[in-house]
Amino acid sequence: MRLVWVILVLFALKGVLLLGLPSTFLIYPLTMANAGVSVIFYDNFDSCPTGYIPGGWELWFNKKAEVVSDCYVSYPHSLRLKGEYGWSTEAARRFYSDSRFIGYEVYGMVEEVKGPYSLRVGFLKRTGPTTATWHATITFKVMDGRPVIVAAGKELRGYRSGVWYKIKVVLDRYTRRYEIWINDSFVGYSYDRGDPWEIEAFGLSSEWAGVNCYFDNVKVFEVTYGQPEIEVVDHAICEYVENGKPQAITHYFMSCDSAVYCWVKFKLFKLSRKHTVILKWYDPHGRLYDVDELELYSIPRGKPVTFTKPIIFTYTSSIPIRGHEPERLYGIWKVKLYLDGRLAFEDIFEIRFSICH
Repeated sequence: MRLVWVILVLFALKGVLLLGLPSTFLIYPLTMANAGVSVIFYDNFDSCPTGYIPGGWELWFNKKAEVVSDCYVSYPHSLRLKGEYGWSTEAARRFYSDSRFIGYEVYGMVEEVKGPYSLRVGFLKRTGPTTATWHATITFKVMDGRPVIVAAGKELRGYRSGVWYKIKVVLDRYTRRYEIWINDSFVGYSYDRGDPWEIEAFGLSSEWAGVNCYFDNVKVFEVTYGQPEIEVVDHAICEYVENGKPQAITHYFMSCDSAVYCWVKFKLFKLSRKHTVILKWYDPHGRLYDVDELELYSIPRGKPVTFTKPIIFTYTSSIPIRGHEPERLYGIWKVKLYLDGRLAFEDIFEIRFSICH
């Protein structure tokens, strides 16, 4: 299905009136090009004496941690943590940021390869005396006998003991997408499963494998990008939309449900050229099920338009379930969005079998 949406700009006494503003969900990839970086904190542990805990850091749960001098990236110190089965050692450093884009960079190394999982880094929220929630995490695991680095269950690459790995992550809190670099090479992205706005600290951890994990040159930062023409404010996968708002937000649907909706809210700052948006729905077999194509431009066509105040608008796209082919296609579905030919977003949902009455 191909749709063309036009922004009609009418100049009047009280400003600009826009008509016809539907679009669909997009995210600008978190490229570091033309981005401004503001460091929140940096620590290489070199100012802390060996055998002590560095200032500004808290030990959550297990307490097996100290600064050491026998292993490091930057001379002469690093931080060593050692967890044990059922009781990890987490070193957390609190910070505050209300930035949409936040990130971290850290060097990590494990002394030996051992499962189920050993080294972990990411953002943190303390939830109780013995619990915490991780966000935008990178974990060293052993899966089927193979040592692998994973992000939210997504395998990125292998690793070896005794080798330092430079890990960098940039998280978009609006979309919950975080992009990952290892040893300065982009290796992929994943999605944070919680609420990234609750983040209160950055964490280093030695997990249940009970091995020594070393950390050095820790940096947490904010990222400022050049102002895009269109920016996503919020989105949801839901059962229906009412009065322009998503209702019954979920990623799980039954074969008796009526439809799956993808709802998106945008800010429009300016329009200097045509933008093409393609939304693709994929079934559990990876086959393309449906496509929406959208074009967004001004009239007169090609005339640049800048707004004194951002325009907020929403869009809803959906596919029917009950009485249609998705009713029989159980499993994990995927939605992908392309902006101007470039993959900008993907999300998943599951359709499960149910007996319809």
